[in-house]
Amino acid sequence: TFGLETNEMIKTYLMRYGPLGIFVYQSTRFKRNFWFNSSTKNAIYTFNTDELNQNPNHIILLVGYNQITIKNETINYWIVANSAGNKNANKGFFAINMKSFFIKGGIYFNNSN
Repeated sequence: TFGLETNEMIKTYLMRYGPLGIFVYQSTRFKRNFWFNSSTKNAIYTFNTDELNQNPNHIILLVGYNQITIKNETINYWIVANSAGNKNANKGFFAINMKSFFIKGGIYFNNSN
């Protein structure tokens, strides 16, 4: 586990160790307006201030990152798999905006090599 990492450090951990288990706060807003809403399956979620100030209550798997340019604005985002399986969002995967630093606890990885 680690402390407060930067996005660049987390990218390095992903490349070095593979998928990372991370603690987050999963709000009702997230579940209702994003996770269970099929019309947002390709959206990039941004945590709001209230969500960022809460204690963690859920673990998800950070599997990658990417960026997209929309109307001349570049958005960097994390690719995440939910522990609930592939029923919701985009077959169990979703995107979180890197601007909202959402990791609420340790970062866990497989260091068996």
